[in-house]
Amino acid sequence: MLEGGTPIPGGTVHETERWVVMHVLGRFGLGTLAVVPRRHVVHAADLDDVESGEWGVLLRDAAATVSSLTDPVQVYVCQWSHTDGRPAHIHSIVQPIQLADMRRHPGALGPMLQSAMLGTGTAPDPRDVETFTARARDAFPRH
Repeated sequence: MLEGGTPIPGGTVHETERWVVMHVLGRFGLGTLAVVPRRHVVHAADLDDVESGEWGVLLRDAAATVSSLTDPVQVYVCQWSHTDGRPAHIHSIVQPIQLADMRRHPGALGPMLQSAMLGTGTAPDPRDVETFTARARDAFPRH
């Protein structure tokens, strides 16, 4: 994605020298952002000091952006980094959880809710992602 092989609907929300924030691909729901290092990193422990310092700030800012635009019950922040059972390029998911998500999957919370959403959900319409991304770009904190 970062090298242009896969289109990023709506483009990027925010970029630094070391990180990119974009709308996630897949069935996590509209408004879910991914925080991705530019450098190929497969383990959080391999981030350098500057990358790890920026990571925390970007996760906070992405969560604030998602919260302000979606009014969620909770915002999940987690790391996903497996492809076919092998470590892959890390990326953090910043996912707004709506009451409707919880009602669709009663009793499922945390990773169980995410799994249920991935298993039964559909990817958001790319036009909706583009609209959300533009709003997120405007709302993302500037330091």
